[in-house]
Amino acid sequence: MVVKEIIDIIMRRLNNQPLNVGKNVVGIDVHLRKLKLLMNTELNKVSVVGIYGVGGAGKTTIAKAIYNEISHQYESSSFLRNIKERSKSDILQLQQELLHGILKGKYFRISNIDEGTIMIKRCLSSNRVLVVFDDIDELKQLEYLAEEKDWFESKSIIIITSRDKQVLAQYGANISYEVPKLNKEEAVELFSLWDFKQNLPEEVYKNLSYSIVDYANGLPLALKVLGASLFGKKLSEWESALCKLKTPPHMEIYNVLNKSFNGLDDMEQGIILGPY
Repeated sequence: MVVKEIIDIIMRRLNNQPLNVGKNVVGIDVHLRKLKLLMNTELNKVSVVGIYGVGGAGKTTIAKAIYNEISHQYESSSFLRNIKERSKSDILQLQQELLHGILKGKYFRISNIDEGTIMIKRCLSSNRVLVVFDDIDELKQLEYLAEEKDWFESKSIIIITSRDKQVLAQYGANISYEVPKLNKEEAVELFSLWDFKQNLPEEVYKNLSYSIVDYANGLPLALKVLGASLFGKKLSEWESALCKLKTPPHMEIYNVLNKSFNGLDDMEQGIILGPY
């Protein structure tokens, strides 16, 4: 029995296609260590792991990385991305993707959502699985995918990413992990990797780099957008870009920051805005 289990794990590791977590990912090893330590305490029951934080903080990247690390330990696995948007019109396709994963790549055609829900519930209850639901902000988005954690076989793991910690609590998350913003050193490194292809800014750009890093406020996605947009630009172009970032906002980075800001509650927004 032990030999068969070892062989099964080896075969799953060989057959698993890792998800693309992107390049220049800073601090991911720390997140993985913390998450695996938390998850090890809940191995004898269904575990619901909630990964939460502001938009652009790297929740999806972390979920992909932990999925790549541990998916071979489960009989089957599935990663459903961008559920908040896709659930508005793509439920049947999401169900199909979930079944494809938990049926180990086999194709099972479903003709309607109700049929898909019944099939998913049956499959989840008979396999020890790892499932990731990426970007959830309302419980109804899981209604036809995994309405309750009781659908799952014991020792399965459900990972949910969300900006809203309350949604995770409502679903029954017993493990919560808040993704912090990058500290100054990490932020400088990430920005430099995208702009200079090295860990630190070039000396002539150092002060401007720190100003732009401060503007990004520790958000990985913002740092990536800014670093990539300034790659190969002259000093004068950097100075001009920094002015444009301040007034009026550069639309792409503004949208990243605005997305994060809108995910905060009224009190948190008030702290950021300060007195009128």
